[in-house]
Amino acid sequence: MLLRLVKRLEDLRSYVSCERVLEALADANRGADAERVAAWLEQAVRDGRLFADTRNQLDPASGAIVETRLYRVNHRHPHVAELDEPNA
Repeated sequence: MLLRLVKRLEDLRSYVSCERVLEALADANRGADAERVAAWLEQAVRDGRLFADTRNQLDPASGAIVETRLYRVNHRHPHVAELDEPNA
């Protein structure tokens, strides 16, 4: 389910972060524990289902530069390829 969500968010947003995944889950009334979601995202990176990198981002509230981990799906991974099929 989370892999499909990341894929959908990637199509809708300029970037996908753990925070955006949590927001989407909350919007769908499927709130989730932040630590569990972060652990799942990192496991998906280790499994090759997701790519990840870290970017610097300006926090508008504080003016500080903060590191943000971004995720995107690996369309060459077999589990993601299954989601790309028309009847998936």
